[in-house]
Amino acid sequence: MRLPSAKNADYRVETIFRDSTAGMRRSYYASGKLKGVYPYAHIRRGILHGPKTTWYENGQQHTKQDYLAGARHGDLLVYYPDGQVRRHDVYVRGKRTQGACFGPDGRPVPYVEYLQPPIYSQGGGEVKALVQDLTRNARYPHRVAQLEMDARIVVTFIVDRQGKVQQVRALDAKPGTTAAPIVDEAFRLLQREAEWTVQHLKAFTPAKEDGEPVEYGYSVVVNFKTR
Repeated sequence: MRLPSAKNADYRVETIFRDSTAGMRRSYYASGKLKGVYPYAHIRRGILHGPKTTWYENGQQHTKQDYLAGARHGDLLVYYPDGQVRRHDVYVRGKRTQGACFGPDGRPVPYVEYLQPPIYSQGGGEVKALVQDLTRNARYPHRVAQLEMDARIVVTFIVDRQGKVQQVRALDAKPGTTAAPIVDEAFRLLQREAEWTVQHLKAFTPAKEDGEPVEYGYSVVVNFKTR
């Protein structure tokens, strides 16, 4: 994917497929300098595999994160713009086993998690507050209620750097699932209702990566029950 021009763009991204699923993504600053290299075992599913590396615009390495089949496995290193180590974590199959943070002078500082998920703004950030809002906002379409059809709709979305819900999408039924046309239509209606429900969630406190706000992929289940 390329942005049409560098004007009004912070960066551009190139995707190179090695085969039908695996490949590499490279991002570049508007200046043309390399920003990041991201190896994927499956690009469309976002499964990282190998060393994910990023650089500051001055060419100094910013991060190095080792992945194995989508999970962190190995070192997670973060550097200051002058090359001083800011963080060194060690992961084994997605679980952190060691971790240390350092100040600009190289001295240890209190440890904070590298990635802090977004926090829902209601109910003190408790997950149950999010579930309650989903349950409260979901409306069972009358046409579907007549079928007495229950459903669990999985919805994915992005919490952006401002904490707003973006890119809401209800997932389709499992591949190979077959149903009568009237049931298919009912399921699509529930998908649209589930998307509307998620779009009307309150704001989040954005996720943070090494202390900086970042976009964060999220998924929830919206349940529809006739009883």
